[in-house]
This record gives sequence, C-alpha cells and structure tokens, in this order.
Amino acid sequence: GCILGEHDLLDLKKLFYMIKQVLSIRKELLKGGNFKQYIRTVKPLACMILIIDHYAMFREKTGDIFESDILELLRVGENCGIYLMVSAGGFGGSELPNRLAENFRTGISLGMSDKYQYASILRVNRVTLCPKNGIAGRGLVMINDQPLEFQTALLFCETDDYTRTEKIKEACRKRNEELKTCKAAKRLPVFSEEMTYQAFFKSEEIVSSMINKMELPFGYFVETGAPASIKFKENYCYLVLGRAGSGKSNFIKLIITAAMKQRMQVTLIDEEKKELEQ
Repeated sequence: GCILGEHDLLDLKKLFYMIKQVLSIRKELLKGGNFKQYIRTVKPLACMILIIDHYAMFREKTGDIFESDILELLRVGENCGIYLMVSAGGFGGSELPNRLAENFRTGISLGMSDKYQYASILRVNRVTLCPKNGIAGRGLVMINDQPLEFQTALLFCETDDYTRTEKIKEACRKRNEELKTCKAAKRLPVFSEEMTYQAFFKSEEIVSSMINKMELPFGYFVETGAPASIKFKENYCYLVLGRAGSGKSNFIKLIITAAMKQRMQVTLIDEEKKELEQ
C-alpha cells in the first residue's frame, strides 16, 4: 500500500494506473461474477481500499483529472473487490460532485447544519433526530434502515493533532514490523537513477512481463510506473541512439540480461574493446 499527499501528483498517476490494471485483471478473472462469489466458492482474493480525505482539496490540487477514473471505480469497483471511501463537506458545489455522490451506496454524516442535510447524506426522506451541535465526532449512520446517532472514538486520546499523528505513525511502524513475514499489499513502483539490474529483475512487475517470453524489459514509464519493454510482436529491429556517455552500452547490456534470463539465444557483434561482454 501507500500514503500520498497533495504534492505527489506523479505518484497519484501511477496509483490510478495501477488500479485500472487491477480492475482489468479482476474483470477477466471473475468472468461475469463478483468478488464475494469468488472468495466464497473459489479461493481468497485480497480486497483493496482507496481512501481520499478532503475531496475538495483533492480536486483543487489535481485539477480534477482523476474524476472519470473515480467514477468508473464507483460503478464497477465493488464487484471486483476494490472499495472507495471519501470524506467531503457535502454534495455539489466545490465539494463532492453530484454525479459521483449519487454512486455512493453508504453515507456517514458528521456535524451537518440541519436535519435536511443529514437526510440527504443518509439517502432518506427525513430524519427524526439531529445530533447535538459542537461535539466533534458526533453524527448519524443508517443501521437496519434506521438512523442511529453515534460518537466516533479517538485512536489516541491526545489533546493536539501533532502528538496524535506521531503516535499513529509509530503504531503503523510497529505493525509493519510485525507483518514483515506476511505477504504485503501491492506497492507503487519505486525507482531511482541508481537502480541496480539485480533489483530491477526481482520486481514483481518485471518478473510478470517475462513469463510468456515475448518481452525484453528495460525500465519503467515514469508517469505510470508500468514496465517499459521491447515487444517481439511489435518490433523486429530496434535502434538505440544517444550521445557519448548517455548509457547506450548499459541499455544493451540490460536487454542482453533480460534475454539470457529467459534462456534465449543471444549473438553479439561488438567492437574490439568487447565492452558488452563485461
């Protein structure tokens, strides 16, 4: 999994690309069925949860470029085991667009100004009770088709947000340590300018791309994090160009390594220095 902030636009693009890939894979896997049927009759399958806090700020910082992706997720995500939770100040205006809001099946209302706003969020004609104003965490939720008043619990009883946040980080760190031996949630691709070929060929995405022996991976697309590769179905000859010291030889060595890892026959025509054999 991952936690992204308002300035991580590039990583957000990778995240939504990854979600679209998972949706596509699961649609094929489920073949007209749904997630609940599959885990009940076939085998366990991990669910995914996407949480967007303060949707108005999210829209402003991203220029609303992910709205169509979120709408698709609302329409088909549940059937594929991908769930969405969003916090907002209300429906319409600069908050949660109505075309998205109408696709949410469950609403939890906190600190609204009147009964009509509570009723709108809970998807009922009217509510007979209204939580007392001025109490943080007090709200209404539908239980057995009836509105129920509730009080949200604090994860840590600290008086200031900073101390609470630090304790949450520490609790998450400890939990991650405890789960190190377990299979972790799928993470966003992370790569640097100094990534070694050993780490590159161990990554899950690269291993998957070489299963059918029809691709020679050589890197990642920066915007999506998807593997970049030479595809045999699309390319017969490949020209590598660049100025001196730009990395041409290293690129070719990576291609050779990808081919050898797939037990392909490789023929080299090299200059006298034989740099490619090193």
